[in-house]
Amino acid sequence: MKAENIRKCEQQIKVYECFVKCMPYIKDIIKSFDNKVLNKRIVTALNEKISEEIKQGTKFYLSPCYDSDYTTLTFSNYSTLRDVYMTNEDGSKIFIGYVDTYLNSLNLYVNKLNNRIDSEKTIEYIDKILVPWLFNNIAICKDCINNYDYYLSENEKLVKFINEYKKKVPYMMQHQIILNRNYDI
Repeated sequence: MKAENIRKCEQQIKVYECFVKCMPYIKDIIKSFDNKVLNKRIVTALNEKISEEIKQGTKFYLSPCYDSDYTTLTFSNYSTLRDVYMTNEDGSKIFIGYVDTYLNSLNLYVNKLNNRIDSEKTIEYIDKILVPWLFNNIAICKDCINNYDYYLSENEKLVKFINEYKKKVPYMMQHQIILNRNYDI
């Protein structure tokens, strides 16, 4: 299990690094579409440029967000980069799953009044929010690899606590707990 989780983290790092590698090309295309009306041409231009430069099966999809100042471009990688394999002692490979290959937050800022692309605002978003987010996620994956045993022991403590809780508290009084949510007691 440890080897599989570490392998998944290593593969996730490769996906995030691929997205980082795409950013200069994305910014160039966005600059070339500055103040132009938003339409499918920018998606086509991004897909062609990324396919030409990166060759990793990366694709863009346009997801309009009408209530906001931006349109979201869903940025995904459907290449073999998302596949996670382990290697057997005999050298054969075993498929163990996929990693996250979506980057759902590539916001393309558009003037709502005339539907024109604001490349300056979009590139500022990429430089100040998106790229740091990618590097932060790379650091998190590396931390998971380096501290796997510690995090596993913390998970085991939580499982033990939950099992004790379930024994003590009647079912009708047990609360549904979502781990990534803040709770006030």
